[in-house]
Amino acid sequence: MFFANISLYLMHYKKVLIDDVWSGGSKKDGKYPLMSYAVSQGLYHPRCKDSHTTYFEGISTPPDDTYTNQEIEEILETFTAEKKRQIAKRNYEKYSRMAENSLDEENRKKYSIKAEEWKKQYAVYYNQVQALDKGSSFDMNQFERYKDVLGENVPKKFEDFLELKYNNKTEC
Repeated sequence: MFFANISLYLMHYKKVLIDDVWSGGSKKDGKYPLMSYAVSQGLYHPRCKDSHTTYFEGISTPPDDTYTNQEIEEILETFTAEKKRQIAKRNYEKYSRMAENSLDEENRKKYSIKAEEWKKQYAVYYNQVQALDKGSSFDMNQFERYKDVLGENVPKKFEDFLELKYNNKTEC
């Protein structure tokens, strides 16, 4: 398994794990750690957003074995922004419910104001997370690989590539 997206909690693992949980792999299948150990340490925890794809030794392009400082910084920045976004969303929902269900009119107004404040914060953090996801080192590496393979059929500028990738345009 190759991890395309990994949480802050699991950065100390290598990028590749042997899948002994679903695919029946074992330690003798390679030099990588076992997925069962990573699961016991928190991989796929509740609300986990980690994602992975199958890596085939000798077929797939081998990933770098460990995370670079730049990748770690990007993961930390995205993790922090995502946490703030989640907090803002929960508080917006909480104060919206309180405003809707309060019996006292004064409390309804107070909670409505709080809900609107949290809604604005949510929008700020949502946009920040979206911006961090676009233009990451993963995107840059993907852009370079596409240029190598597809040549002239790839947008010439990285910004145009991002526009095509994230805005679902057919042409740049």
